[in-house]
Amino acid sequence: MRRRDYLVLAGGSMTAAIAGCSGNDDDGGSDDGSTDGTEDDTGGSDDGGETDDGEEEQPAPAVFEVSNVSLGQATVAAGASVELTATITNTGEQSATKTVELRQAGNVVASQDLQLDGGGEQTVTFEPDTNLDLGEYEFSLLTEDSEGTATLTVAEGNFVVENLSPATAELTIGDPLTVTATVVNDGPVEDTKPVELRVDGATVLEQEITLGAGASQSVEFSGVDTSGLSTDVEQHSIWTPDDEATGVLSLLPVETGPGTLELNVVDADGVAIGGANVTGDGIDETTNDDGILTIELDPGEYELTIVSGELEATQTVTIEADETTSATIELVASATGAISSFDGINSSGFTAFAEDTESDARENGISFPPGDVIVNGDVSDGEWTSTNVEFKELTVSGFSVQVEAVNGFSGTFDEEAGLMTVEGELMVTVGGDQSFSYTIAATTGESGALTGSADFSGDSGTATIVDNEYTVNDTTDDAVLNSVLGLPVEEPGRAWIELAIDFDFQRA
Repeated sequence: MRRRDYLVLAGGSMTAAIAGCSGNDDDGGSDDGSTDGTEDDTGGSDDGGETDDGEEEQPAPAVFEVSNVSLGQATVAAGASVELTATITNTGEQSATKTVELRQAGNVVASQDLQLDGGGEQTVTFEPDTNLDLGEYEFSLLTEDSEGTATLTVAEGNFVVENLSPATAELTIGDPLTVTATVVNDGPVEDTKPVELRVDGATVLEQEITLGAGASQSVEFSGVDTSGLSTDVEQHSIWTPDDEATGVLSLLPVETGPGTLELNVVDADGVAIGGANVTGDGIDETTNDDGILTIELDPGEYELTIVSGELEATQTVTIEADETTSATIELVASATGAISSFDGINSSGFTAFAEDTESDARENGISFPPGDVIVNGDVSDGEWTSTNVEFKELTVSGFSVQVEAVNGFSGTFDEEAGLMTVEGELMVTVGGDQSFSYTIAATTGESGALTGSADFSGDSGTATIVDNEYTVNDTTDDAVLNSVLGLPVEEPGRAWIELAIDFDFQRA
């Protein structure tokens, strides 16, 4: 700074007073050589970088102004994506970083930090959560200096059903049903909604469609199976959550004619048996000389008994409408005398331990594949004892498993009542060296959660024996194996065994 400038700034008013307030020298000139001979009595500075008191001027502080707040879509469906944008301008001169917040209902739902130089501006973008109930929501965008708002409307589509076809449908049960309609979205937003075909208010088929605002789509439900419906139905409809178009539906019963049964009755050598009497379910007919009986019957199931002298057989036949059912029946000697012995082989079976439900027991237990269990026995005065019991070796989870009836089986046998019991001790050996045993008292009746069955007619029969009430007190010497098997089983109802056996009988 020049010396004279300093004097002017430091004491210009005093100089003026001494000079008589004229501001001129005696000779009219100025000390600094200026042409007008006057002093700058404002105290100003040539460089503009200092204030009157000699301090440097500071840049204006940063101010983040919010403007141009807008939504990509002002009306959306709940859950739809939408962008909220705004311009942030730093109207100050200083650079700064400030937080921009998005608020809804007074709560901060998102934020971001923004750095702007003085005079700079930037567009910010937020994606507000639209998983809201239907209605209007105000979103605010704020800095510490400014605020802007935008209003979002959450709406839904309105799916209206038009042009239902057919308006009236008359079909025979079993004929396929096809229904079409046009679905129009007259709501303000795109939406996705279910569309259902209903019969008497019950959903038969469903599909889901997406429609923009004002858009429409043809929907079709074709080839709908009506065989499971009844003649009582009255209407069909296409339904959306917003609307339903209903038509008249009539289902007619299927008109069917009788079926035809053709029986060919022969003896054990295949020789035709003429004159055999066929009875059952309202039938009482006789085969012709060639051993053939042809008869028309209403659709259904028939239990037939065929007898010729000491030869007989029973047969169940199913008659279909307008179809011919053919069957060859072999007559054998009538069963005489009581059953004296039997040969049995299993068709299925399982045993399980420490399982709470039958389904768990069947899934997790040891299965006995068909043919893996053989039981032969003698029958006398309602009692039976085994002459041979054989369990084939199984492989379970990589381990060999052998089941043995230690002292065979015994029990009761009532041919007329169709009842049988089986008692005996079973020993199970796992891996060849770890064994445990338990005693069963199985029955063709009920045992805990299991129910058996029996049929001992003629020279063959079946029995399913069950026991869900026994316990297993014995254990192996392997604690890990005991834990896996769930041994011991101290509560009835948690140990399970079932064997289905096919029998051939010998009579006295």
